[in-house]
Amino acid sequence: AILTLMAYMMMTLSLFSVMIPSSTKTFKDVSQLWTISPALTTTCMITLMSLGGLPPLIGFLPKWFILKELINNHLSTTAVIMAILSLLSLMFYMRLTYTATLTISPNATNSTMKWRFKPNTI
Repeated sequence: AILTLMAYMMMTLSLFSVMIPSSTKTFKDVSQLWTISPALTTTCMITLMSLGGLPPLIGFLPKWFILKELINNHLSTTAVIMAILSLLSLMFYMRLTYTATLTISPNATNSTMKWRFKPNTI
C-alpha cells in the first residue's frame, strides 16, 4: 500500500508541476502546451502513461502487485473489476496524452519568425 501511495503521489506531483505553470485548464490548452515547451509536454505524456499503468513505467508495478494479491486471495471478481476500471482511467489518460502530443491548435504559434528578409546587396 505504501508503494502505491508513494508512486501515485510522485506521478501526480509531477503532472501538477507541469500543468500549473502552463495554466492549463482545458483540452485546447493542453494541445497548445507543445508550442510552449516540448520538454514539459514529453514529461506530461510519460507521467500520464505511468498514471494509466502501462508496463515499462512505475505506475504498472503497484497495479500488478495488487492484482496478484487479489488473485492469490481468491478475489478474482474484484481483480477483474479493478482491471476494467484501470482500463477506463487509461483511456482518459491516453486521450489527454493524444491531445497534448499529437494535436496542435491552429493558432498555437508562440514565436515570431521573420520570413521576409532584406535582399543581400553587395
